[in-house]
Amino acid sequence: MKNLKRVVVITIAIICGIVSMSGCQKNENESKEMTWVKSSEVVDNTDEHLQNMHENYQLKKDYMLYLKAKNLEEWGTLYQIERNGKQQIQLLDDVCQFVEIGNKIFYTKPERADDLELIKELCVYDRSTKKSEKLLGLKDDLRSLISIKNNIVYYKTYDKVVAYDVDKQTKEEMDYMITSAVVVTCMVNGKIVIVGDGCVDMIDFDKKKVKKIVSQTECANDAVACTKDAVYYGVDSYNMNDILQKEKIQLKNNGLWKFDLQTGNKEKIREQSPKELHVLGNKVYDETLKEVC
Repeated sequence: MKNLKRVVVITIAIICGIVSMSGCQKNENESKEMTWVKSSEVVDNTDEHLQNMHENYQLKKDYMLYLKAKNLEEWGTLYQIERNGKQQIQLLDDVCQFVEIGNKIFYTKPERADDLELIKELCVYDRSTKKSEKLLGLKDDLRSLISIKNNIVYYKTYDKVVAYDVDKQTKEEMDYMITSAVVVTCMVNGKIVIVGDGCVDMIDFDKKKVKKIVSQTECANDAVACTKDAVYYGVDSYNMNDILQKEKIQLKNNGLWKFDLQTGNKEKIREQSPKELHVLGNKVYDETLKEVC
């Protein structure tokens, strides 16, 4: 019995140690990223942030907004940080995605988990009144906030892409389904990019058409970023014969790829596949915060 208790105590200690190490690593990465963003010469990256809503940061002239995650959770606390000072103001808690437009901050917050994805609420925080209002709730099935354009909110549900008019409170929908534990979305030049389940899809919402940039067998990872003229994404291929006895995937596809929005051509930028991609000043950086192109 004593031995059993000792094993339980040791196991708990190991688990706590792993969680603690993960938390320290995450805090270190966040600190490095905050310093990198804060010191940027970019004055305002709101347009870039609207293209890449998965980013944790948004730059304004005198301050930046930064989302600090809570341990390994998908949400965290949104801070306003002075660019030329050390003052930090806690604005909102339990935030998944955000963007500040004018004097309002649109953000999503966790509602409840459903299968692989988290269902979220969409809220708007008014700086003048310091109050939040809920725009979309559980029944709207918001899984990922894609972008906001001219007061139209684009978001993904379980099996649809939706355009919600905030002023008219009306919706336009198109059928689209992708099942994945991790789904990353972007929007550039009116085209929606969705990454998940090894695929990279580009959606023309107006025409209700889907163009497949990367098929499932090419195994795109969840590192993706959009600039003004291209979509950058990572590919991590492996031999599926060893796992699912399916068609062998060519390892030569591994690396960082660029999809040119004007020509439709794909080009490999480097052999090493990125774990993360960030955009700042229309330049692309990987998880080390070094410029890749």
